Amino acid sequence: MAHLVQQFDEALNNVEPIQQDKTNAAEAHTEVRKSIENDDQLAGMGVDTILIGSYARSVSIRRMHDVDVFSKLPDVDFGLEPAPLLDQFHRVLSQRFGQSRVKRRTRIVEVDFPEFDMSVDAVPARPAGIVWEIPDRSAGWVETNPEELGRLTHEMNGHHTLGTEGIYVPIVKLVRQIRREHFAKHPAGVYFEVLAYWAFQDMAACSSQAEYLSRALAGMTVTLRNALTSGMKDPSLPDSNLETKADAAQLAQTLSTLTSLSQHADMALAEEDECKSALEWRDLLGRNDDGLVFPMPAHCDEEGRRKFDFDVVAGSKRVPSGEGKFACLS
Repeated sequence: MAHLVQQFDEALNNVEPIQQDKTNAAEAHTEVRKSIENDDQLAGMGVDTILIGSYARSVSIRRMHDVDVFSKLPDVDFGLEPAPLLDQFHRVLSQRFGQSRVKRRTRIVEVDFPEFDMSVDAVPARPAGIVWEIPDRSAGWVETNPEELGRLTHEMNGHHTLGTEGIYVPIVKLVRQIRREHFAKHPAGVYFEVLAYWAFQDMAACSSQAEYLSRALAGMTVTLRNALTSGMKDPSLPDSNLETKADAAQLAQTLSTLTSLSQHADMALAEEDECKSALEWRDLLGRNDDGLVFPMPAHCDEEGRRKFDFDVVAGSKRVPSGEGKFACLS
């Protein structure tokens, strides 16, 4: 079994958002949050804007193109419909950033930051008991609980550790990279994240990143197969299923692809030859904007073969055999 610890460490570094993106994201979402909270009308609704999404949960991967902010409005008139509320957000943000940079969508208001090649999505939310409601696609409201998903992510990362570090968040990042490499736009990244969450729910401790990723993909396959008939439970909302734009055919194709990838991960984990194993992981994790994510070990070539049979060092008693007059004789 090849664990390839160094190569997985490098792969995780290769999918980590670059520092410039993190700096730009912090600046962009801070500007948007300030603009929303400084509006008198929204302040009268008790507005409190927080950071949510993959960036807030520390599971974003390279490159980051959007950041999500969540505007809790605890004192909003309960009879207010989503449309006028989104109009208010659009007005406030257009005044600050200009009409050309602000787009009112069905559920959010998007602010473009072209200098960062990034956008910030602002979503209004009204209270609904212990959870919140945000605009849905039919001009009504739908329940959500992003803060709870963030809490569960932190909790799961503390429950599963490798050495002294949490391993759940790193594996989710690798899962998101696999999704970006091998899957269509829908289901979205958060759907794969929740699949990974349920896979980790009852997972036994593993000995390496390779083993955790292989086990996660296997568990995700089982969960998705069950979800095709009964939906996938949303861990942040009791008695609710996770929303997805993917239709039944897209989910079935996702299951087929995920099953195949899980089998390849199992083969990569079971492979004793490090070069062959690394080549499988390389194909699985694919590329991002900076190139191939998974590096080959130094003693392997790009085709997954050993470069030589022996590592020759000074004083070694074993060297590769030669031919003709250059052959070494014992």
